[in-house]
Amino acid sequence: MCAVACLTTQLGALCRIPGESGTLGAAGEYICAPVSWRPEQFGRNIACRRQPQLLDEDRVTHRNAWRGVPASRWRVLAVSVSVVALAADCDSQSRFLPPTEFTAQFIATNRLIAPVTILVDGSPYAILSRGTSTPLTLSSRARVTWTSAKPADAHGHMIPDQIGEIRVSVPFSGELEITNLINDETYITASIFNHTSTPVSIGIYDGTSVACASQLPAEAQDVYGFTQTGYYRLSGAQFRAYSAPDCTGTYIAWPASSLAAYEPKSGRVVLTLDSAP
Repeated sequence: MCAVACLTTQLGALCRIPGESGTLGAAGEYICAPVSWRPEQFGRNIACRRQPQLLDEDRVTHRNAWRGVPASRWRVLAVSVSVVALAADCDSQSRFLPPTEFTAQFIATNRLIAPVTILVDGSPYAILSRGTSTPLTLSSRARVTWTSAKPADAHGHMIPDQIGEIRVSVPFSGELEITNLINDETYITASIFNHTSTPVSIGIYDGTSVACASQLPAEAQDVYGFTQTGYYRLSGAQFRAYSAPDCTGTYIAWPASSLAAYEPKSGRVVLTLDSAP
């Protein structure tokens, strides 16, 4: 089976089937096109009888610039005027299949708080900070992925979050927008301010285990302690401030309503710690 190239006009869907294609099945109306044709020459009044086979001269009504084209140069297409695509048996010599590869030109934009790296076929291609864009020209066969930068702990070690390497489809054109909605799941990142004199650790509980996401320093000299977490799935998540530096001991949890108040597209929430755990 192969897709048959179609042209949508005021008359309906006008399509080309190379060679003898056989019966396409029932349809409300037949529309004809010659074996060799140019869409810009197509007239508005071409009709064929409802017979899914090659027509003789006396079966075709021509009312356009192709009046002199013999019926042997036409093929019958079983096409309903509401149809925009057909499938038919055809051989490997068809010249009307859509290309398997094309060049795509589009804009990639990062809406996340964290910088992202776009990779093409596994190699870094572009790095985008928040709110920045870059034009991309790629083959439709390219493997395009992205990943976000991760926060670091006090020793400079990366703290993994729940965004891995995300694969995306190469768009024909337009914009590839990177947001906190990933594969139909919402992710959030927290900007957390400590208004207490006690340092705490930030853990994210997912219903089964706790991921130690960050250390939140205490307020000092009227300067609030601050930390920024990585990205975590909103569904089922609970952000906690722990008394011990390894996300153990007593804790205080922020309510789910605070997490739900995230910024669209960036997924950023602002949390404050007003009392120590």
